[in-house]
Amino acid sequence: MVDVARDQRWGRTMEGAGEDVHLGKPLRRGAREGLQGASLKAIDTMMACAKHFAAYGAAEAGLDYNTVDVSERTLREVYFPPFQAAFGAGALSAMSSFNEIPESPRTAMSG
Repeated sequence: MVDVARDQRWGRTMEGAGEDVHLGKPLRRGAREGLQGASLKAIDTMMACAKHFAAYGAAEAGLDYNTVDVSERTLREVYFPPFQAAFGAGALSAMSSFNEIPESPRTAMSG
């Protein structure tokens, strides 16, 4: 999980690297290398998925699936860098978050 957790009440805090954006970067690289290895053709590897893009760990009051109230600057300085690190390290997929940033759903269906 690539999420930055800023509220310790959030139930998924223990799955990530905490709230330090820079400390989490080398952990992302290590996780990617451990999962994907040098080649996905090897039988003992799997594709790394960076989740949950983005700001899932910023849910208000630490409640899962709650709304998120963050500025664009906070998104760019706090919540995007871990994902940039994950993809820079070679992660090949992402899972979107479920919340709204601000008042704009991160996922949608049509049809």
